[in-house]
Amino acid sequence: METEWFQPFTEQPIALLSEEGEWIGDFPLDLDETLLRQLYRDMLAVRLMDERFTVLLRTGKISFTAPMAGHEAAQVGVAHALRRGHDWAFPYYRDYGLALALGVPLVEIFGQMIGTRADPNKGRQMPCHPSSRSLNIFAAASTVASHIPPATGAALSMKIQGTGQVAVCTFGDGATSEGDWYAAINFAAVQRVPAVFVCENNRYAISVPYSCQTATRTIAEKAHAFGIPGYHVDGMDVLASYYVAREAIERARAGHGPSLVELVVYRYGAHSSADDDSRYRPREEVELWRQRDPLARYQRFLARHGLWSEEWEQQLREEIARVIPLYEGIQRLKAKGDQFQYGGKRLCEGWRFPTPDGKAHFRPVPLPRKAVPEGAFRVVTRRGKQFNSMVHEDQGPLTGAFRDAVYMNPKDAARLGLKPGDPVILENEFGRYGGRVYLAEVKEGTLEVHWPEGNVLVDPKARSPLAHIPAYKEILAHLRRGEAEAAPLLRP
Repeated sequence: METEWFQPFTEQPIALLSEEGEWIGDFPLDLDETLLRQLYRDMLAVRLMDERFTVLLRTGKISFTAPMAGHEAAQVGVAHALRRGHDWAFPYYRDYGLALALGVPLVEIFGQMIGTRADPNKGRQMPCHPSSRSLNIFAAASTVASHIPPATGAALSMKIQGTGQVAVCTFGDGATSEGDWYAAINFAAVQRVPAVFVCENNRYAISVPYSCQTATRTIAEKAHAFGIPGYHVDGMDVLASYYVAREAIERARAGHGPSLVELVVYRYGAHSSADDDSRYRPREEVELWRQRDPLARYQRFLARHGLWSEEWEQQLREEIARVIPLYEGIQRLKAKGDQFQYGGKRLCEGWRFPTPDGKAHFRPVPLPRKAVPEGAFRVVTRRGKQFNSMVHEDQGPLTGAFRDAVYMNPKDAARLGLKPGDPVILENEFGRYGGRVYLAEVKEGTLEVHWPEGNVLVDPKARSPLAHIPAYKEILAHLRRGEAEAAPLLRP
């Protein structure tokens, strides 16, 4: 270690910024302006992304979220202290800010939250479970503290193989009451593995306050039992979070064993979307902590150094506000026909069914009498090896649920004997969906389906009264530039 600026087991949390944004560290600030600004940009992006998750939840697009507001400085600081793509991160379910700052693409983040094809795990995890193979981010787990033993095991492997990597494992204060936590850190300390264990202490394990979880004054002092250093840090100070995490990581990399870092934060939202925090903490407490908002504090620091202005703030917010809905919309669009399910809800919002040569390949198919009402017939379009079926019903029990718009070329509709407004059922291996026929200037032999809530229009010529998704023009612009150029943004 070239420098050791921080002492473990301090009485007061380690802080490098005053509440007014003044540098109070007893060593020189050695970060360049680019990184200082990037820290703020990442924190702001995390805050706005968290707000977007709430909107998606309330509009029925996602089924769950774990609010991050108040944790931004801790997560962004730790992320920038890691060697991206070299070290390993073992996050917990509230760490999407950490994942974003480490470089996980927004299209994957929203894909994971919504549960579409853009999710690297293809919808097999519930929301708020970040991971990335390319960035060495271990998949988060719902079971509290269950990811800590794997972090210790990975760190032991790094030591044995001499890779020069460090495993950084984050968790909430509730995890420190679990047996897995004690066993894993004790084993890590005995083996002197290159690991850093980071507790984001927001003082509530769901509804259980800190005082009812442990008798110790701080989480950091628990490190005494393991014979490792414990750092008590102001986690709402992004520079303190960054510098302490960086020192602990480099200490581990140099072969000095693991450390325990406690980042004292406060979550402004509920524990999760399934939690009512008004039942266990007063509003006055939340408002008091809001006065210590990590973004406002760091903003004051940047302003003191001439690195922040209202114009730059507005520019950042507009940029992020454009990018987040754009990526959200793109990942929905790239879902195409894959109907991934979560909690029994349909999550994909747009598809089209082209035929190989662009011409109509419709043919009636006999159906078992029990499959559909009398008088119905099925029409099949073929796309490679995939068959998609459309059932036309003159009347039936689903008539009142035909809210989807099925756009087709007038020639195709005439060939099938369909008129505008006729009810149809689209049926494939993913389910049956009711819609009504609309005539539009779509390619002959192609059907386009648009759901009522947040539609994705693949063909701008389709005159849909429902085209109201955010960043619609930007999505079309990306598609017109071609798959090759958009490929980095649209990972399959």
